[in-house]
Amino acid sequence: MNNFAEKFLVTFIPIFVAIDPIGLVACFIGFAPNATRAHRQRQGILGVVTGLAVAVGFIFLGKFIFSALGISVADFQVAGGLVLLGLAGRDLLGAGQTARSGSDDFGVVPLGMPLIAG
Repeated sequence: MNNFAEKFLVTFIPIFVAIDPIGLVACFIGFAPNATRAHRQRQGILGVVTGLAVAVGFIFLGKFIFSALGISVADFQVAGGLVLLGLAGRDLLGAGQTARSGSDDFGVVPLGMPLIAG
């Protein structure tokens, strides 16, 4: 395998797995099953632009933000795990169930962030 193809695959595969486009399509369809084609297209573009802006922003500002806050990547991972543990516990116990607001605007949250830019 030539050098370019090897570098491409080493870079592409982790990004493909992290974004999970196959699972993302299922989520996208489920967010607004009765929406018009134009609305779904507008929300999809908004989600991609939001995800790109968040990702590029963290590429350039991520280390600065972490150092300004005095945290490390490991601290951030632990905090994220604790947040997920709390959300999972809430879902399992059924506490805090609220009715969905019914908004069909899903381009920024949850599509752009956290599903695309994570």
